[in-house]
Amino acid sequence: MKHELEVIHHPNIKNMKIFLLDVAYRAPHFHPETEILLVIKGEPWVVINHEKYQFQPGDIIILNGNVGHEIISREQCTTFLCLQLLPEYFEGYFPNMKHVIFSDHCSYRIKHYFLILTFLGLGKIYFQKPTYYEIQCASFVNIIYFDLLSKYAHYEISEKEYLLTCKKSKRLNRIINYIEEHYSEKINLQDIAKQEGLSISFLSHFIKDNINYSFQEYLTLVRFNHARQLILTTNMKLVDVCYQCGFSDYRYLNQAFAKYCGCTPKEYKNQARSIIAVKQGRRDSLESYYSDEETIKIIDGAILEYKKLLVLQE
Repeated sequence: MKHELEVIHHPNIKNMKIFLLDVAYRAPHFHPETEILLVIKGEPWVVINHEKYQFQPGDIIILNGNVGHEIISREQCTTFLCLQLLPEYFEGYFPNMKHVIFSDHCSYRIKHYFLILTFLGLGKIYFQKPTYYEIQCASFVNIIYFDLLSKYAHYEISEKEYLLTCKKSKRLNRIINYIEEHYSEKINLQDIAKQEGLSISFLSHFIKDNINYSFQEYLTLVRFNHARQLILTTNMKLVDVCYQCGFSDYRYLNQAFAKYCGCTPKEYKNQARSIIAVKQGRRDSLESYYSDEETIKIIDGAILEYKKLLVLQE
């Protein structure tokens, strides 16, 4: 399943966007913005670089820019407050932000209520738009990032490393896109090595070092992910899903679901029905955004809840 490049517009404040939305399913995608998600409601799975993580209300999820991710809600839709920021937002006073990589990029599991309340406060100001709200938003963003940089694992790469990383990422994206465009066919390492002008041995190690899977393991994972999307978003028969996704035998599809989901494709399909019934949306994604008024109301309720928890914690 090819990761979609999401083009994000910043209608209110340059290089920044905040929104509240419900997600039943969000297809694999990536974007240059760093994304910070606060789970307001629900217990989602987030697939990050093909590894699956489970979250709960109050968790903060940090996604580095250009990191592929997919969201799958369990039983009910997940409500997220989302902050998306380009590194250029900090250009005037902290240009090194483009070199910052959060090491454990997927979660901020400590229930740090001050950070949660700051995030909610940022969202409220962004949507209320009082006089000079842009300056207030900048203050909240700086507090959030100061807290994350002070307490959360990260490292900085040099300009040379940054450029090398960009070059490696472009090669990796070409390889990934080739696999995802031909996953339903019989493909092998030799096809890709010839396209990239690399030896089969070098390519094999490159894939293993950068994806943490062998070529064959990754190909199976791509086919599995595509099968899962078809099960979530269509009424195709499982045998048709099997062959359309490149599995030569239904047993291999079963093995993939047992490995990655701990269930059979049929069991997964039955579980998926409850998710799909909750929201209707795009064929590849099931999500809906809240209006400004609805967002403020939900944020106000969350602020009251976390203020009570903060008092109890103290």
